[in-house]
Amino acid sequence: MNKFVNDNVIFMAVHHSGGLNNPTATAFSNNFEGSGQPIFYADGADLNANSGNVNNVLSDAEAVVGFNSSVPAFAGVGIDASYSLNSKTLTVNSKVEFFD
Repeated sequence: MNKFVNDNVIFMAVHHSGGLNNPTATAFSNNFEGSGQPIFYADGADLNANSGNVNNVLSDAEAVVGFNSSVPAFAGVGIDASYSLNSKTLTVNSKVEFFD
């Protein structure tokens, strides 16, 4: 995460097994067609990370982020999330703006 600080990168962790499973986590897993060890996506594509190639995948991800930061944006995405310990709820607000 430190490598991409101040870049246009969204980090998301979804745990969807055992007592942490819920419909939202299952929907995320189904949408991204993946479960198991951490899965890294860039521009909607699975970078196929595993314990033997994670350093190469990180370099590939850096290249994608670097290239994408050099071209004009076509969509702006904002996410704000908060978790309440008292009510045990996660609240997520998002906004997307598309540009020509």
